[in-house]
Amino acid sequence: MTKRPAATNRKDLEERAVVRCAIYTRKSSEDGLEQDFNSLDAQRESAENFIASQKHAGWVCLPEKYDDGGFWTVDINVATLKRVRGLTGVDLMQVIEGTLIEKFIRDPVLLCDVVYAVCKPEADAAKVSDEEFGKAMAGDAIEAATQSLLDELISFCPSPRDRANLGRVLQATNRVMDKARDLTEKRIETLTSESELDRLVNRMAPPIPEPLTPGSSSTSAPELSASTPGP
Repeated sequence: MTKRPAATNRKDLEERAVVRCAIYTRKSSEDGLEQDFNSLDAQRESAENFIASQKHAGWVCLPEKYDDGGFWTVDINVATLKRVRGLTGVDLMQVIEGTLIEKFIRDPVLLCDVVYAVCKPEADAAKVSDEEFGKAMAGDAIEAATQSLLDELISFCPSPRDRANLGRVLQATNRVMDKARDLTEKRIETLTSESELDRLVNRMAPPIPEPLTPGSSSTSAPELSASTPGP
């Protein structure tokens, strides 16, 4: 008599299902990537070790690498202008009017959207999505992207006078932003100084009541007169 295999329920199938894991590593700048074992390698090694620890659950590491080393090519041409306008609605030629520079500096989200649209062919080739690209845009990467994009836009302008004027506008804007940062740093230093902290603590702390002296009363309630019953 042949024994029939036990029926496999849905829970068993789910437990035996293979979970294919892709590892995405990123770095906000290319500094240090020339080393034999860099930050991207360390991230991947850590992720591989964790995936290996979940082998019992069916986790399998995919061999493909999705490394974002923070290096993208910003190339401005007519095709780029059309692509950015179609994807974001931003007309990069408005940079000639001078207002677009301030928008990019003050709105990093808009800047990231525009830079992604500029680099989209390269991002598609590397299989980097908009969300993944945005995660890599932080700190120094945003400042570097801003400078690269504006420099390329200035170089693309057909008029020498426009290029010269935009160069001066960009330099003036950078000076204004540097002065604003200097004022912010001075304000922070003032607020974090010991004397300022003591003053703030004194203002926030409730007043301490003065101690009572013997024979004094904290209330001015009237004294109760004793009454004697009549005869």
